[in-house]
Amino acid sequence: MSARILQRATLYVLGLEDPAGGSVPPYYKIGITTDTVAKRIRQLQTGNPYRIVALHTFEIEGAEIVEQNLHRVYAQNRRVLEWFELSDAELAAVLQSAKDLKDDIEALVVEVRDLDQQYSNDTMLNPTAEATDLHLQAVTLEGHKTQNSLRIATIRSSLASITGTTRGIQGITQVSITNPSPGFSRRELKSANPDLYNDYLTIPEFKVSMKVLDKPTPGNYPNLVADKKQAAAAAPNVDPKDVTHDKESRTTDAVQLHSEYIDLVSQGGAIDRDLLLVKMKLKTLCGQARGIDGIFEYVREDRMTFDEDSFEADNPTLYSQFTVQMQPQRRFAVMKSRDY
Repeated sequence: MSARILQRATLYVLGLEDPAGGSVPPYYKIGITTDTVAKRIRQLQTGNPYRIVALHTFEIEGAEIVEQNLHRVYAQNRRVLEWFELSDAELAAVLQSAKDLKDDIEALVVEVRDLDQQYSNDTMLNPTAEATDLHLQAVTLEGHKTQNSLRIATIRSSLASITGTTRGIQGITQVSITNPSPGFSRRELKSANPDLYNDYLTIPEFKVSMKVLDKPTPGNYPNLVADKKQAAAAAPNVDPKDVTHDKESRTTDAVQLHSEYIDLVSQGGAIDRDLLLVKMKLKTLCGQARGIDGIFEYVREDRMTFDEDSFEADNPTLYSQFTVQMQPQRRFAVMKSRDY
């Protein structure tokens, strides 16, 4: 849970108008801004043949939580980036979902945002009935999340098989090739000389971590793991230099897989929303404690990070030795929107 998603911002829903009074497509942009909505509209207006107008705005503590949830839950309606195709009934449902989640999270967000900035002590609290009930909810939701992730991974591999060596399936998958710049490899230094690496762990950085204890793992779902492994084994291991400039045409199978993928993204959004609420409630029960025994860990402490600048100044030859040129990488992605 990053600090950014707990910030206060404006959630907006933008629509389109025809200056000439004609009809417009039922496209709506769902986004957030920490600036004014008017300024955001001016940024988006360039090149748009329709007038962009603000239909609804919400000032929300933790606005990004609401935005991310809407983007995922309504993934089947997503067309391009943050633009969604919605009927009147679907638009009303989006607005109600935004209001309901705003009501659910705001007080929690304010409290958790404050707790996330405080150091935890060494206390582990005894579980209360409320904590035990929340833990049961969290474990159940973590199980749903793990199953959802396994199913998504299986479909992703199946789409990778169809994609092959091409640049992607039109509107469904996308392949890009990255050419990383040379960079210092802390991992290789740590492997080669761990004592020297540890000598430069001198910069304290405040970190927040949380963990639901005794949650399910992929091993609890052997059939789904087997499906994932089978699909991954069937997907080609494509060398970046073998990627062509061709695009694969959409097939019925690819479209069906993409629809299932987006459905799972939507389901995952609902799961993550409910799980986030439970985790925030567990955080508030912890207060400044390090966690709740057998249920939840909530650690806020300084952790020492690597001082790369000092290492380079003190050891220029070694720094050069462990500066490596990364090889080109093939990046494969499944589109989370559907513009076809």
